[in-house]
Order: sequence, then structure tokens, then C-alpha cells
Amino acid sequence: SGRKRKAEEVVVDEGDPPWRNSGHKYLSRQIQWSGATGTVTGWISETDVDSNGEPGFVCSETGKPARLFHAVFDEFEQDFEEFELEECLV
Repeated sequence: SGRKRKAEEVVVDEGDPPWRNSGHKYLSRQIQWSGATGTVTGWISETDVDSNGEPGFVCSETGKPARLFHAVFDEFEQDFEEFELEECLV
């Protein structure tokens, strides 16, 4: 891709756009969801775009670009919108 990355940004996942693993206070926080405990491992900023220039994530409630968070649990992985994640923080 022709995109330039900030030097301090480390890519966790080669998604489109890739998950960020630094730069947000919720990273590495534990959450409780569906009876399981997980850890926030990545996020997509509201300013991130994919290879087609489209927003990395669009909020289901507002229809606008928004942050999306990725959490890993023992048995599965799950993505959360910011308001959903905040309800699950331990």
C-alpha cells in the first residue's frame, strides 16, 4: 500500500485498516462480556481509512466514522463499539 505509517505505530493485524496496538487508554484493559473475561488488544481510530479510502469503521447508531475496539477472550475474539466497551470495562 502507498500509505505511510507513523514510526511508533506497530501493526497487530494486517487488516484493512490494521488494528492499532498503541495510543489509547483502553488497550490492555480487562473486560467482562457474556460471562467471559477478555483483554482489549487493538483499536481502529475514527480517522482510519481502508485501502479504498472508506472509514475503517462506521457506528451502527450514528452512521458516522467511529472507534472500534478488538478484545481477545480464551475461547473467542470480539469487536466492540466504544460505548459497548465502556459498559464492559472491569
